[in-house]
Amino acid sequence: MTWKQERFCEEFIVDANARAAAIRAGYSAKSESNPQRLMANKEVRARICELMGSIQCERVARAAEVIGFLTAVMRDEVEGMKTTSKDRIRAAELLGKRYGVFGEKDGGGEQEVIVISGEQQLE
Repeated sequence: MTWKQERFCEEFIVDANARAAAIRAGYSAKSESNPQRLMANKEVRARICELMGSIQCERVARAAEVIGFLTAVMRDEVEGMKTTSKDRIRAAELLGKRYGVFGEKDGGGEQEVIVISGEQQLE
């Protein structure tokens, strides 16, 4: 891949505009075919997908990060943030749901098992 193609990939992820990215990367503004040729290039498309993936990883919170934040809120350990008891209760509820602490909606996680044995008929 040439340095211009790499630059195009970097510019493309800014606004997903192939024509503008080609111009910013140094390709001629007069040529209408440059953006189409670049986007048809498998190596260029693969690099764009790679760059987009790294951006998504940086921007999107992972499950462990969310659980850590909720735990910190529940324990009132978030620096620079005053948490209310409502915030802490809500964080505890969300964590409880995540870990299945509360069980079923019908009244609890534990169910009583009734075993019927013997030869008598039920009425």
